[in-house]
Amino acid sequence: TRTRLQARISGQGHTCDGAATPEEARTFAERRRYDLLLTPIDENTDGRQADFIRSLVGGKAEAGLIALTQRDNASQVQAAYDMGAIGFVGKPLVDQELDFALRNASNQRLLISENKAFNQRMQHEVLKQTKELLDTISRLERTEMRIRRSQEETIYRLARAAEFRDNETGRHLQRMSHYSAI
Repeated sequence: TRTRLQARISGQGHTCDGAATPEEARTFAERRRYDLLLTPIDENTDGRQADFIRSLVGGKAEAGLIALTQRDNASQVQAAYDMGAIGFVGKPLVDQELDFALRNASNQRLLISENKAFNQRMQHEVLKQTKELLDTISRLERTEMRIRRSQEETIYRLARAAEFRDNETGRHLQRMSHYSAI
């Protein structure tokens, strides 16, 4: 079955490595990143193998999982879902079903990749816009401080001018200024 699967997948233009054992699959995964993982999920799938599959699906590799399960075996389907499967192919294998699962899984992986790139571009744009906004706020705060100082200076100069015209008014303005400050 593995040889037939490899031939079918390679015949569709995909690069395909076939592992006879979980250990061989681990060796392949250490050497290369895979977009899709096609593996049987059955009663022989032990905890270590399930952990390995989860590491490829949910880890850095983010491989899409297509599970080979016995038709109408709910526990195998549930186990595959639990491992993050994005597609299923029933055993015994039907070539068209495999083609369909591969195409759908490839499309889903492409959409996930495009969505991730879009999100990264949006995050970058949000950070850029936030920086620009913070820079604008900072410039406005500096401008507000200059205007406030200018207004205070204008008031001070008007008060000094009033002092020169009338000494009593000037002292009154100073007293009021001190009261206001307190």
